[in-house]
Amino acid sequence: MRPSVLVADDDADFREAMEAALRARGFEVRVATTVDELCRAVEAEPPDVVLSDVRMPGDGSTVPGRVQAIRPGTPVVVMTGLDEAGVRDRVMREGAVAYVEKPMEIAHLCRVLEAALRRSS
Repeated sequence: MRPSVLVADDDADFREAMEAALRARGFEVRVATTVDELCRAVEAEPPDVVLSDVRMPGDGSTVPGRVQAIRPGTPVVVMTGLDEAGVRDRVMREGAVAYVEKPMEIAHLCRVLEAALRRSS
């Protein structure tokens, strides 16, 4: 069975590129465009791992804590195009397993996702 990843980002071009790249690497991919949409998706059909942008409607920095409240133990990888002071520490305290900066190479991202999956199993 292919691991499922929920990709959340409000940038349609980036989201579509991630979806295509991750599918090509063997992941089952679902997408969300806001934090609320992401949370509904996690409740409805929990993914194996969440990949979420920090800057999107609903404050993506709250995603790790919100996901852990809904489905404890679900790994959350947070990504950002702008590494803001304090955000990395806050999302890691809230339960993120990794923090990656955009743009990132897909091979690196896949290694991060696979490591997150190994930790959760």
